[in-house]
Formats: sequence, structure tokens, C-alpha cells
Amino acid sequence: MPPMSHIDRVRKGLRMTTHAIIGTGKAARALAVLFHRQRLPVMIASRRGVDHAAAMIKDLDACVTAASMLEAFSMDVIFFAVPFPAFESVASLYPFWEGQVIVDMTNRCAAPGAVVEEREAGLSSSELNARFVRGAKLVKAFNSIPVDLLLQPVRADGYRRALLVCSDAPEASCVVAELAFRLGFLAVELGSLAAGDRVAQLASGLSLEAFIKHRRNPDS
Repeated sequence: MPPMSHIDRVRKGLRMTTHAIIGTGKAARALAVLFHRQRLPVMIASRRGVDHAAAMIKDLDACVTAASMLEAFSMDVIFFAVPFPAFESVASLYPFWEGQVIVDMTNRCAAPGAVVEEREAGLSSSELNARFVRGAKLVKAFNSIPVDLLLQPVRADGYRRALLVCSDAPEASCVVAELAFRLGFLAVELGSLAAGDRVAQLASGLSLEAFIKHRRNPDS
């Protein structure tokens, strides 16, 4: 029997899905901690090398491991926790995108020049980024909550924070939404990249605190 493809494993659910985080900034660290809390295995990689990634997660347990960029790119679900201008250069390091789910955590508001480029092309920022990972399935998520709040998926009043998700691949969107729930958030799927990405941007003025509330179930 041939090995399962990335998207086949994704369709089978989280139990068979492998995860990686690209980046070693605050957002990458926060995401690694969330995986650590839920005992979900995840790799973390940096363009600066394995040792740099390992130093960032040395206080976390064995479910969070440092890896090379090549190892991280071979996972099923890959979080790009990098600045928006760095997305293309990171994606170009791997020429074999084929069915991986790429979670785009970037925000265009940090890159004014890129905003001009995307407007001229008539594309949202994630539609632009999707061009750099052709063959993969890009999902925009984990960018709609300020980094300082990523470590607080459940608010003090017991409600889950809403996390916005959009993608042109519905099956990939569902996987990321389910993973977000496992990590403590309430995922709100917005539809396609074109429709949802503009809403999901931090600069959109959307108040997530007022957008939706979900009382946490004690067993969730």
C-alpha cells in the first residue's frame, strides 16, 4: 500500500496529522506553548538552525521538538509564524509543496509596500501568499488575535476567544478549525481567502471580544 499523502492524513483527522511551526518569534513561541499544554506533538524550525529553535523551547517537554527546515516542511500542517515580508523567502526554501496545509499567520499591516502590491494585483494578502506555496493548501488563521493574547485562549470570564479561519480549501479549513478548538479557541470559518482574509486582518477594526462568545464546557 502506498504511503498516505499529506492531505489524506489531514482528512483522517488530528490523530494522524503531523504539525510544524516555522519561526522563533513571539507568535511561534506562543503557539509552541499551546501545543505543549495540550500534549500535541509539534516540530519547530528556524532559518537560523536547529540549535536556535532548540534554545527557544528548552523549557518545554518532549512533545515540542526542534527540527531542521526540511523536516518541518515535510509535516502535514505547517504554521508560518513569520513576518509578512518573509513569507515568500521561507516558502522558496522548499520546492515540493504537495498537499500540505499551510497556516498563514502573517498580517499585511506590518508591510505597507506589500499592501500596494496586493491591491494592484487585486488580491488579498493570503491569496498573494498562496502563490508561493502552489500545490499546498493555504489557510489564513491565528493572525486575528494579538500575540499577547494567544496564550489566553479562554478568557477570565470562561468564554473561548474567537479565532478567524479562511481558506479556498474547505477540508483544510476544517482541519485548522478543529485544531484551533483543541488548542482552546473557538474557530469561526469565514469562507474563501478573498472574502475572509480582509475581515481577519488586525487592521479591519473587528472586535473579536464582541464578535462571538462561547461558554466553555468543563469537558472541552
